[in-house]
Amino acid sequence: MVVLLSRARLGLYVLGNIGYFENNGVPKHWGATFEKLQLPAESDSTDSSTELLPCPRTGSELPICCPVHRDVRTSVSSANLLKLGFCKEPCQHVLRCGHVCSLSCHWPKKQHNTSCTMQLDSPCQRHPAKISCSKAFGCAKSAPASTNYTQVMSFFQCPNQVPIILPCSHSIQRPCYVDKQIVDGSLPMPNCQKPSPTPYVFSACRHELSVTCKELEEYSADPQLVNCKKDETYEPACGHSVSMTCHRKSKILAGEELYLCDQNVQVTLPRCGHSRKVACPDAQKMASWSGRACTEVGKVEEGVTYGEQDFVCNKIVTIHRKCGHKLVRKRSNPTYNMLLRKRFLLTLHVAVLSCCRKCPATKRSRDAICFMRAERESSHSIRLVGTSFISPVN
Repeated sequence: MVVLLSRARLGLYVLGNIGYFENNGVPKHWGATFEKLQLPAESDSTDSSTELLPCPRTGSELPICCPVHRDVRTSVSSANLLKLGFCKEPCQHVLRCGHVCSLSCHWPKKQHNTSCTMQLDSPCQRHPAKISCSKAFGCAKSAPASTNYTQVMSFFQCPNQVPIILPCSHSIQRPCYVDKQIVDGSLPMPNCQKPSPTPYVFSACRHELSVTCKELEEYSADPQLVNCKKDETYEPACGHSVSMTCHRKSKILAGEELYLCDQNVQVTLPRCGHSRKVACPDAQKMASWSGRACTEVGKVEEGVTYGEQDFVCNKIVTIHRKCGHKLVRKRSNPTYNMLLRKRFLLTLHVAVLSCCRKCPATKRSRDAICFMRAERESSHSIRLVGTSFISPVN
């Protein structure tokens, strides 16, 4: 016990169960100690300013105080009460604006007040009022970081909305400080975005366009900024009417833009006689087509000179050979022209002889221009055996 009670320098708290000693007998030295603790403390310090506890120093509660505000105290009787938050003294931390934090003591947290509520006088003569210090700083965004509450009002911009009369007679709402800047010439007059009572009239077509006051001013100064988008009906030479903007129709009529009809029409192809759908511009070209056409739809005759190709057609045609045979092919430009080339690829009739080389079939075998199996005058059989380039028959 001597060691326990003699080591303290600033203070000493002894926690224990005093009832144990009362129920089991108190040792002499502990009894003398308990008697002293029932009396106010006696000073053994030479410093007269030392604070002494003026009451008995035993009990069921432990006195604690705020680490910042030492005069604020409370007593706790259980371990779960040993916590801060009981101090309600205002925090004296100085904020950026120069005022103190004024929140309840929040030691050891350093989250001081971010919205100072101290009241200041607004410098705006049009709107005199009391405003909070935080609002004054919010309306002084150009103020340096070192500005305090005594200097902030020189940067203050009044946020109250005021009406501004524009040249077009419309009225708009803007902050008070903006109105002052417009009056002194540091800001231009705002553009009016309200609908104009007078529409914009296109000089060429005299159509009207609903615009804002700002747009009316811009378009009147430079008409190239806007084109008439009113729907118009245009009828080209082919007769297919189409809806388009007024501006585009004007360009087509003035020859500044070439219009191609995108309608498909059913036509009869002039060369082969087949029917199919083609684009309107192609149909107009076919109207001026000239040349020899097929005498029957889908019939192509060997040795006949036909006109130039009119359109790509993939329908089936029958080629009539001079020898009397027929070939079925898809109709295409090469089908017509292959029969007139000086040299072209054909499958030959070659005689298969079994008697002698003087057979008339040998003599006529290279004159045949036909893809079909045939028989010759000698009654020898003829078969197709390959391809070769030969001259056409006269």
